[in-house]
Amino acid sequence: MDQKSSTLNLPYDAIVFDLGNVLINYTFTRTFEKWADLTEYSFDFFQKNYKFDSVLYDFEIGKLSSMDYFTYLTEVLGIEWDFSIFKLGWNNIHLGIPNGILPILEQLESKYPLYILSNTNALHASHWKIHFTQITRFFKQIFCSHEMKCHKPESKIYSKLLNQINCEPARTLFFDDVPNNVIGAQNIGIDAYIVKNPSEIYQILIKKSILS
Repeated sequence: MDQKSSTLNLPYDAIVFDLGNVLINYTFTRTFEKWADLTEYSFDFFQKNYKFDSVLYDFEIGKLSSMDYFTYLTEVLGIEWDFSIFKLGWNNIHLGIPNGILPILEQLESKYPLYILSNTNALHASHWKIHFTQITRFFKQIFCSHEMKCHKPESKIYSKLLNQINCEPARTLFFDDVPNNVIGAQNIGIDAYIVKNPSEIYQILIKKSILS
């Protein structure tokens, strides 16, 4: 239990946020656009042939290195390019910070320990940890699937999180934009909510008398 929340007699001991499309907006459209700009292949080619498959999952749980994934993707696409082009497009995925999230984090930071739990990979994480410090600075710790060797919505990742932050499920508030990830958290007792924008987060926090 975190000393800050227990001293203030607050309803939760920790608040956990998903990253993608909760704290930082993203779309693979930007990745395909950048790859098309940097190669002889079209946007439609990349959009049609890129697969969100089990190998991406392995990349996101740290079974594959960035170079391993690049090699696999090169074979699947059947193209000639180099790692630098792949990386530029891969890290072009981020759109920016959604309007309204920073004031929420500023208010929460003084009351609660904040954490990020993200399904991500080493390349993306290395990018947003550098380029989005205006978001990451609010968080006591960041938990990434590729470092934890497991993936939302698997129960293992939530159990690992709770163990590392020393928090009971019912005393943990969690926001994610993916329904299955929220269900996975709820299945082990975490108070979890599906959110699509900062306004929805804010309304939940108001309803729970966390913010006013």
